[in-house]
Amino acid sequence: YCIASLRKSLPVAAGGILWSPKGLSLPEAIGETDDCREMAEIRYEAMAMKAEYLKIGGDKEAFREKYIDSEERIDGLALSGIDHESEEITRALNVKMWTDLKADNWYLCRELLDKRFKVMEPESRKIVQPFSLVLLMESAEERERLRRYMIQHQIYPAILWRMPEDSVLGDAKDFSERMLSVHCDIRYSRMDITEMCNLINGFYDTDI
Repeated sequence: YCIASLRKSLPVAAGGILWSPKGLSLPEAIGETDDCREMAEIRYEAMAMKAEYLKIGGDKEAFREKYIDSEERIDGLALSGIDHESEEITRALNVKMWTDLKADNWYLCRELLDKRFKVMEPESRKIVQPFSLVLLMESAEERERLRRYMIQHQIYPAILWRMPEDSVLGDAKDFSERMLSVHCDIRYSRMDITEMCNLINGFYDTDI
C-alpha cells in the first residue's frame, strides 16, 4: 500500500490518499470525526485571515495562532475521514492544472537561479511534478545564512526532514542539515517567481 498527504500539495486542511500499486483491496472509507471537522474549520479560518493579511495587512499573529492551534490538533487526531469542505475542494480542483503550473514555476526557478545554487533534480525523468524547489547548500551554516537572507527579503523557505542528532542515517542527516525548500506553487505568477529568483541570486553579493 502507498499513502500520501493531500494538504502538503493542495490547498486543503486535511486528507490523504491510500492506494495499492499491486491492486489489493482497500478498506471502506470512513466518515469525518468531530475533532477533524473542528480542526479543519480553524485552519480554513487561518487561511482566510492570511489571505486578508496579504492583501491589506493587519495582525499577523492572529492567523499564526490559528495555524499553530490546527497543527497541534492534527498531532492528536484519531483516525478520521476527510472533512467535508476539504473533500469538496479536492473534487472541484483541477489538480492537473495545479501541478502543471507548479512544475512550470519550478523549471523557471531552475533556469533563473544562479548556477552556484545546487537545485535538487528528480532522480527519474518520468517525475515531472517536483514537490518544491529544494536547494542543497555546502554546509548547515551556509543554509542558515541563506535562510536568514531570504526571510529578510520576505521569502519564507521551509526546513524539511529534520533528523535527530543520534540518527544512524548519516547521509540523510547531512542532507537534512543542508537542504532548504522554497515554495513555487500556483500561488505565484511567473513575475513573482522572477522577482523571487532575482532576490535569492543576491545572496552571493552579501556578507550575511
